[in-house]
Amino acid sequence: MKIQLCLGVVLFFSCNCGEYDKHIRIADFSSERWKMDSLGCMGERREIAHFLEDSIDSIIGSNRDELIHFLGFPSYTYSHMGDSMYAYFTAPGAQCYEKYWREKKMTEAEQIIFFVNNEGKVRATTGVIYP
Repeated sequence: MKIQLCLGVVLFFSCNCGEYDKHIRIADFSSERWKMDSLGCMGERREIAHFLEDSIDSIIGSNRDELIHFLGFPSYTYSHMGDSMYAYFTAPGAQCYEKYWREKKMTEAEQIIFFVNNEGKVRATTGVIYP
């Protein structure tokens, strides 16, 4: 009985380990460093955003969960014409100040936006938008 239970647990975890069918990998890009600077206020994202921009093809076709696993939760999201848009700030800007969040205004800071279709696949990106 113990052997069957252990085997069941091992099979369960081994099946769930592959939840991302396409791992996003970009040479010289640190996902941990990107996530640490969650709003771009520390300037870390600005230093590595070019690696991300140069390797957009590695992200197009990924699913929403893979994108979030790789880049962390977006700075903000919104929907437009059936797409979900996941925006990540890439540099310090108005989003770094309390007034921005109180007034809920869009920022003019650098950002990159990923378009995710209704099937949950990343279909396009703006690349880094410079104000």
